Amino acid sequence: MSQPMTLTEEQHEFRSVVRQFCEDKIAPLAAEIDRTAEYSWATFEALKSMELTALSYPVEYGGSGASLVDQAIVAEELARACVSTSLQFLISKLGMLPVINFGSHEMKSTYLPRICSGESQCSYGLSEPDAGSDVASMTTKA
Repeated sequence: MSQPMTLTEEQHEFRSVVRQFCEDKIAPLAAEIDRTAEYSWATFEALKSMELTALSYPVEYGGSGASLVDQAIVAEELARACVSTSLQFLISKLGMLPVINFGSHEMKSTYLPRICSGESQCSYGLSEPDAGSDVASMTTKA
């Protein structure tokens, strides 16, 4: 049986800073985001202001190089304040994973700095005729 994961002292401090940020800047917007079901530029700007758009991206392309645990901490705290904003944060990274993992240096140099700075955003989308966006029901094979 594996040992439960524990956060380092630095990660606990990071969580506290992110939690306070979420309580101050994200939570007050959550009800309106839910009510309108529209993309929130205000929360994106807030994420940029904390440099969270660069979190866990490679340092050589303008990222912070933070760990996946740090990314999970941010996602949890964002979700605690506003699930939509947590998804906003995570989906951008999901959309960039093919570039990070398989892109050429030229491609990474073109796109990653703009994502990290918040100048650009990335998203993720998929659809299939008989499944819509229900990933579990998709039947297409590569």
